[in-house]
Amino acid sequence: MIYRLLCILLLMATQLKAQVLDFDSEAISEDFVYNLNVYSEAYSRPVIDAFSYNSINGWNQTARIIRPYSVRLEFVAGAVFTQEDNVRFNFNDYAFSENFDVSGPTAPILPTALGGTTENLFQYTVEGTVGGIQNIQATRDIPALSGAEFPGNSTPNLVPQISLGLPKSFELVARFFPYYKYEGVSHNEFGIGVKHGLNQYFNFPENLHWNIGAFYDLNQYTYRPDDFLEGEDQKIRLRGSAFLVESMASYDYRFVSVFGGLGFYNWTNSFSILGTYRYELEEGEFNGREVFTTTDPVEIFNNRTGVKASAGVTFRILKLVSLSTAYHFASRNTLTLNLSFNFGTWPREEGDQ
Repeated sequence: MIYRLLCILLLMATQLKAQVLDFDSEAISEDFVYNLNVYSEAYSRPVIDAFSYNSINGWNQTARIIRPYSVRLEFVAGAVFTQEDNVRFNFNDYAFSENFDVSGPTAPILPTALGGTTENLFQYTVEGTVGGIQNIQATRDIPALSGAEFPGNSTPNLVPQISLGLPKSFELVARFFPYYKYEGVSHNEFGIGVKHGLNQYFNFPENLHWNIGAFYDLNQYTYRPDDFLEGEDQKIRLRGSAFLVESMASYDYRFVSVFGGLGFYNWTNSFSILGTYRYELEEGEFNGREVFTTTDPVEIFNNRTGVKASAGVTFRILKLVSLSTAYHFASRNTLTLNLSFNFGTWPREEGDQ
C-alpha cells in the first residue's frame, strides 16, 4: 500500500515538473528592447528633424523693431519638408536580431513616423523549456507603428506668437501653445526670444533695417500606441529644445517688406517609448503566461548644430494686419506663414503704409 502511494506521488511530481514552463526573462527582455530601439531609430528619425526645424523658424517677419510698448500678435504656421525616400525604410537594412521579423502587405518596407498607416506585423519569437528538458518556441504578432501623413511629405506646426516693443530698440517675443489633448495626442510648446535693432549704430537709409536676435523654444508631443503589447501607462513622447541666433535685414517699400537673414542653431531632442510592456503567450496550454516585462524601453537622444538662411516677403494692410511668407534653407527646408495683427507697431509718420 505504501509502495503504491509512493509511486503515485512520484508520477504526480514528474507530471507537475513537466508542466513547468521556464524562460530566461532577463535575456529575452534585453533582446526585445534592443530590437525596439533599432526600430525606433529608423521610425523616428525624420519626424525628429521636422519637429526641431519647426521650432527654429517663424520668429521674424521683418528686421524692423516695433515701437516701444506696442504689441504684435501673430499666428505662425510652418511646414518642414521631408524627401520621399525618408518617409519609409527597409526592415532588412537594419541589424535586427534573428528572433525579430516582419510580415504584411508591404513588408519589408515600413513607414516612419511620417509614412502613413500600415498593416504590417512584427513577429517576435521566444524560446523556453518545459520541465527543464523540453525546448519550446512561441511566436506572437506585434503591430508595427503607423505614422502621420501630410500633403507634400510636410510636417505642419501652428503656434501663437506675441511681441512687445521695448525702449532702446529692443523687442521681446514669446510663443505659447497650451497643453492640448485630442484623441490620445497631446501637444504643448513654449518659446521666448529677444531682438535688438542695429540701425542706431549705422547710418542706414530710413527704409533699410537690420537686427540681431536670440530665441529659445521648448516643444513636446505625446500619443498612445494602439494594440502594441499588454501593459500600463504606455505612451510615445517626442520632446525637444532649440536655440537660435539670427541676424535679419529688411527693406520697406510702401506696403511691402522684403527680408532675409542668416542664423546659427542648435537643437536637442528625444524620442521615448514610455510605460510598462508585457509579452504574454497567446495560444496553447500556456496561453496568457508572461514571458517578460519591460519599463520605459526606449529613449533616443539627438543633437544637431548648423546654419540656416531665410528669405521672405511681408505685405501690410492699413498698418493693422500683415501677412508674411518665408522659406528657410537648412538640412531640412521649411516654409512659414505669419498672420499678424499690429497694434501701434509702425511709426506714425509713414503715411502711406
